[in-house]
Amino acid sequence: MYSFEFDNIIHQFDEVILNKGIYLSVVHANKIPPHIGIVVDGKYFSLKANGKDINVPVKDLLKIINRKKIASLFLQIPKIITITDILTVYQSFNKAVAYESSCLTPIKHIFQLGDEIQKLGDLLKVLNQSQLIVSVYGVNIQDEYKGIPAYEVDAIHQRLEILATKSKQHV
Repeated sequence: MYSFEFDNIIHQFDEVILNKGIYLSVVHANKIPPHIGIVVDGKYFSLKANGKDINVPVKDLLKIINRKKIASLFLQIPKIITITDILTVYQSFNKAVAYESSCLTPIKHIFQLGDEIQKLGDLLKVLNQSQLIVSVYGVNIQDEYKGIPAYEVDAIHQRLEILATKSKQHV
């Protein structure tokens, strides 16, 4: 069962495409919950349980994805926002916190979406209905992969609590 199914995933991927334009990134696209970030002109942004990534070269993200063979998607979005807009949004967050904010929270702010968007599937449905998904590129995605697995909002908060506990143990 899926919360969102893709019509067409392009499996021929060249990281150069991420150097121009805007891409929603979905890391661990086959897991519950997946991790969401955004790439703008080759720079990666994401909110995590232990902080945030701001202006990280996307090639650094891709090295990890490829080394660990992490199933990931990059959804091309029309250039309707600027890197300045994204910086402003991400600077207003410190880290993802269970029952307060998740990796989805800054993305909702960027696209000016409300609390009805609670999971990645909700976001993708809205973007798809608004015809804001131009192309979908898959990295380490199996041919039989169809879409984002269905999950409940609690899975997000449970994962954030686990990650917060792990990060406290490493201090």
